[in-house]
Amino acid sequence: MQTLFALIEYSEKIHISEQFWYDVRIQRLMEMCNLLVIYINDVYSFEKEMLEMNEDLSKMMLNIVAFHVLKYQCSVEEAFERSLAIIRDYESEYKELSDSIQNDPCISAECKTFVKSLTDVCAGNFGLCLHCNRFNAIYETK
Repeated sequence: MQTLFALIEYSEKIHISEQFWYDVRIQRLMEMCNLLVIYINDVYSFEKEMLEMNEDLSKMMLNIVAFHVLKYQCSVEEAFERSLAIIRDYESEYKELSDSIQNDPCISAECKTFVKSLTDVCAGNFGLCLHCNRFNAIYETK
């Protein structure tokens, strides 16, 4: 994901100063964006991955839903609820931090464009997962 984040500068034709790039707020936004992309993908791909692993959740430890089932010995439904709660928490924190940067008069327009583009990455990933045939195709074969 760091490569993708670096490409934002190139694609938007902006320059982000080293100071801003390593600012704790920007680093946290990038970290949350990365986690949101991963966790949202995990939620949407869970059923597909489970079928590919012959329903052996122990082979799916990198999927957040499977991780919760195994760690907390809970149902898949509860694991989804736990996973979605984490996603909602990250989304809330992301929005609060993003808004604070966007409303900070000391932040340059280029930096604000970078933050908006990070948000677009999160939204784009959600849209991709929602409409991606690699997840939805499993229902066509049942």
